[in-house]
Amino acid sequence: FRKVTKKFIIFERLNKYYSAMKNSLFHKMLAASLLLAGILCSCEKSSKVNDDGSIDIVRNGKTAYSIVCSQETSRSICDNLSEAFKDLTGAAPKVADESRNGKFEIIVGETGRTETAAALAKVGENGYAITIDGSKIVIVGSNVVWTSLALKEFEKRVLHNPLFCKDSKLTLPGDYSYIQSYTDPQLIARLVECGVEFTLNPTL
Repeated sequence: FRKVTKKFIIFERLNKYYSAMKNSLFHKMLAASLLLAGILCSCEKSSKVNDDGSIDIVRNGKTAYSIVCSQETSRSICDNLSEAFKDLTGAAPKVADESRNGKFEIIVGETGRTETAAALAKVGENGYAITIDGSKIVIVGSNVVWTSLALKEFEKRVLHNPLFCKDSKLTLPGDYSYIQSYTDPQLIARLVECGVEFTLNPTL
């Protein structure tokens, strides 16, 4: 009887130990799953394309967008844009080179992307465009000087515009487009004479 009782006690202890191990593993897996779900939800909540076509670029001071800098564009320009985002929305998009290709991007300058080519086709030889292509924002000029002006206009017309940017949130209509195209090649010289600053790109 004692042997049976002893075996039973050992069996009970082993069973409890096994149950504890199972529960511990289950809890760890559950915690990992919840953490992953939280990360995915956080990314989804920070930037998304809404049912009406509008784009939440920044939500709750967070963004999934990155700034894609073309080879011809000074890196400091894109860094300045990221800082402007941080100052006005609380979110600072990371700056990447044009070899990166993601869903949420702010494409700056003349890259080899189809989105850039489509925007430049609307500009011509002198001018710039700020357009939305799917979930991507394109900011480009016919040369680096015009791209510099396009970035200034983006900051003024979008980041400083309370219709789009307020309360740590930045939302643009899906059809947003601001395009300036000029046929006069001497226009830049006259703009400089009138006081327009083309100093955003330090290489100029």
